[in-house]
Amino acid sequence: MAVGDIQLGPVGSETLMPAFGRTFSEALEEIGREERTASARLVKDVVAQKKIFTLAYSAIDGDELEIIKALFALKSELNFIHQVQASQQETFTVIMRPFAYDRLVLLAPGLWENASIELAEV
Repeated sequence: MAVGDIQLGPVGSETLMPAFGRTFSEALEEIGREERTASARLVKDVVAQKKIFTLAYSAIDGDELEIIKALFALKSELNFIHQVQASQQETFTVIMRPFAYDRLVLLAPGLWENASIELAEV
């Protein structure tokens, strides 16, 4: 895999995700609870931090979109592999959240835009 490549799929059957038009971001999600005490002081109990990965496509063709829809239809945990450097990969177990996309009618019937896929670390 080349630096920046992303693979997603069931363990051992990962698919290379299209790179054209893709942006990649990650964020941390804190799992826990927070409450205000009687004195109005905020108290926070963080149990864990998990990552949220977002693959956003400015444009994607219909065949590539069908691959993503098929992965979502599995409704199971997926293996997410990100090639950070030539000799360094990060691997996470994730679930895919529902996603939206828009048809780019003016250019071609099989072209889509604004597809944003969110993957939550298990």
